[in-house]
Amino acid sequence: MITVKSKIFIAILILAAIFISGYASQPKKMGAFIKDGYLIGGSMDGNFVPASEIKNHLRGKKEYNLYSISSLAGYCWGKKPQVVGNPESNLYRIDFSKDFSRDMIAVYAKTWNPMPQKPVFDNYHFDDYKAIVREILKINGMPEAYANITQVAKIDLDQDGTQEEIISASNFGINSMAWLKKKKYYSFVLLRKKYPGETKNIVISGSFYLGDGLDVPAECKLEHILDLNGDKVMDIVLSESYDYGFIYKVYEIRNGQAVPALQLNIET
Repeated sequence: MITVKSKIFIAILILAAIFISGYASQPKKMGAFIKDGYLIGGSMDGNFVPASEIKNHLRGKKEYNLYSISSLAGYCWGKKPQVVGNPESNLYRIDFSKDFSRDMIAVYAKTWNPMPQKPVFDNYHFDDYKAIVREILKINGMPEAYANITQVAKIDLDQDGTQEEIISASNFGINSMAWLKKKKYYSFVLLRKKYPGETKNIVISGSFYLGDGLDVPAECKLEHILDLNGDKVMDIVLSESYDYGFIYKVYEIRNGQAVPALQLNIET
């Protein structure tokens, strides 16, 4: 017969085993990032993981860094992620101790600095990049479109000593252009990557709407440039806004290419 003391001892052993198992399963390096209140995803020991996986490691209240596109903007506390709508939607929201603007991102990263360097924005030399934008437009069926550059960010993404350029171009909001009346819209973000003796122009995300009804126009925007997985290489966060909602995308720089790492679709 099992005595009361034996039952208590067995229960203690079971609880200890559960605790040790849970502790051992915790990653040594963990990150999570939230935009507009939605959990985009996270990273575990350098690998990106979806929101449905990282949420299990965000138990209790945690402190997050707040970043604008250009700097650290403050700190706040976040609660446990809560599912939005259908549990199978893999959409999670986090309530924070204070409100912050939609152009900021909340990042949980206790073992590394997500912004070891800041992007430099060049607003005075847009004309230097217009030939590149015109070529992209020509390739995508818009040879007559005006090359409207909205932003140029410069930063050494992979810390190889050479600055990359991230060029944003869009004709959204330019209502006075005659050719825009044809309902042709474009918006894209381009990575200009330099190699020894060569420079490549890579469209990371783009929407080229020719007014043929085969697609819907989207406005693509550079949101953040941060190290989101602690590998000392900067990652790129973009957004795509549609009439029916928006998409957040995270790209990591791998072998000189911008490789999709995470994506979160939100319908409004």
